[in-house]
Amino acid sequence: LVGFAKLGPDNLPGEALPGTIELYQLYVLGPWHGSGIARKLMDWAIDASRARGARYLTLTVYVDNHRARRFYE
Repeated sequence: LVGFAKLGPDNLPGEALPGTIELYQLYVLGPWHGSGIARKLMDWAIDASRARGARYLTLTVYVDNHRARRFYE
């Protein structure tokens, strides 16, 4: 196992739009950063969300996690 993604109901503060799924976690072990695994996991998360009828995918990321912020942008 070198990475994983976890989806579920939107639990962020405030009212979520109908059809929203939250990406709780997306992790890839350090030696595999830059290998394309994160992109494949993100594609899976988007496809899995759509398959469940979601129109929106939300997530949070630590403000100081610059690598993750660049990836999600």
